[in-house]
Amino acid sequence: MELRIKNWSFVETSNLTKFNCCNMTNTHIVNSLDIKDIPSLSVIPRMKKRRLSTFSQLALSTALDITIESDCVSVFSSRHGDLHKTNQLLKVVAGEEALSPTQFSLSVHNAVSGQFGILTNNKAASSVIAGGINSFHYALIEAYALLLENEEVLVVHTDTELPENYSQFEDELQVSHSLAILLSRIEGVPLQLTPIDTSGVISDPKLTPEKVLPQAIQFFNYLISDDTEIEISNKWKWNKTNDKN
Repeated sequence: MELRIKNWSFVETSNLTKFNCCNMTNTHIVNSLDIKDIPSLSVIPRMKKRRLSTFSQLALSTALDITIESDCVSVFSSRHGDLHKTNQLLKVVAGEEALSPTQFSLSVHNAVSGQFGILTNNKAASSVIAGGINSFHYALIEAYALLLENEEVLVVHTDTELPENYSQFEDELQVSHSLAILLSRIEGVPLQLTPIDTSGVISDPKLTPEKVLPQAIQFFNYLISDDTEIEISNKWKWNKTNDKN
């Protein structure tokens, strides 16, 4: 399937992303350890910003950085969601204490989608995707379907490093990051996405795969590079085409 990327914004809190091959315009890249200093968050009232977790700040910083139509549909995705907030709530439950209704409402997977809609007065439909390690690509498939009836779709993928007590489950490098992409049906840089059929491949459970960057960061590195194609996680193949509207 072909996806046209009209604009994008990316933020991460490590030095694992390549910034040296950027060849796209209308782009704002932020690499900052102090998330509160990200310019796009300045539109959020200070009292509201204080309630936002690192996860929410990452997601909103990239989503708000892209200029969209007032009623642009959106897809938000995350593998783990705001797991740090959820982790704290679970500790409260384990201690048999009362949960904060506000903190609970901000911990659910679609909380950031709702916050984005409120901040931008966007009343359009918004989907929220959680599909394991492939969450980013499943969000793009959802967006592709939405493009059949909409001229543009905003995709925002966000994840943060796992809490320490979940580190035993790590199967990829831990990098807090957010990538927002504005997809267009008619304009932008065209890319071809092809799922790789692995139905006949038998994996060896004795082999421990090397930890790699999350799929959204792998894609971003490819997007700003001169590489024409890439395979991500042996499941997704991307190709750049020569057609540029």
